[in-house]
Amino acid sequence: MALRDAGRWVERYTLIRAQGCNPLNQSEVALNTSKARKVLVVLIVSNAFFLVPTTCLVVAVAANPWNPMQIAFVEGITVVNQTDESIWITPLGAWDRSDRRAPMPVFESQYPAKLSSRAGGIFIEAGLERTVFVNWDDIELSGFAIEREFGEPRVLALREGPSQCCHSASKTRVAVSSLAELPISSRNVNHVIRLAKRPQKAGAYVILIGPFVSCAILCGLWKVTAQPGVRERSAIRVPGRTASR
Repeated sequence: MALRDAGRWVERYTLIRAQGCNPLNQSEVALNTSKARKVLVVLIVSNAFFLVPTTCLVVAVAANPWNPMQIAFVEGITVVNQTDESIWITPLGAWDRSDRRAPMPVFESQYPAKLSSRAGGIFIEAGLERTVFVNWDDIELSGFAIEREFGEPRVLALREGPSQCCHSASKTRVAVSSLAELPISSRNVNHVIRLAKRPQKAGAYVILIGPFVSCAILCGLWKVTAQPGVRERSAIRVPGRTASR
């Protein structure tokens, strides 16, 4: 409500200046400007309470790729595509003894441990290989979901039976030779594939930049209301009439 009122006052004042005339007397313009600036002061101070801890979080997130406690759990698994067609792989994670699967945290490299933009849909051309870096802290790599251009997704299991969470991968190099011999993915695995293709922690990044965006908007509104000459002029003459003190 307060931000909407401030915006309305700023818009009204800006429109008046753009028209080159002022149907209001100078005292009313000054009053509206003063109200807008008071509201902006309250909003800027309130935003500062979020800006300070958010800045600390941004610094922590920026330094996290060099966190030794995270790097210790990041390992690389090389997947070799020995088929004659391109494939897309999605690491499958497990954290209990059930058959449920979940997306694995995927990284671009082991050091620094920079989080990848997506945790699934990793492309491998026919006859080539690719190393995938995953974090097995609190979750275990159970296998890979494998997609191709046509046909249902398949599952390449790395560990048979219930999960023994949490351990490093049983293999550091796996080969995909015949997709027809692999079992078709379940409904749960198909759901994991869809989740893994979404941007990782996108909501967290939006929350982190939110206070900075709102601060920039508020500072812009403050600059608009601080136009020179508002308090220096005692009156603005409009053709056909005079605005007195």
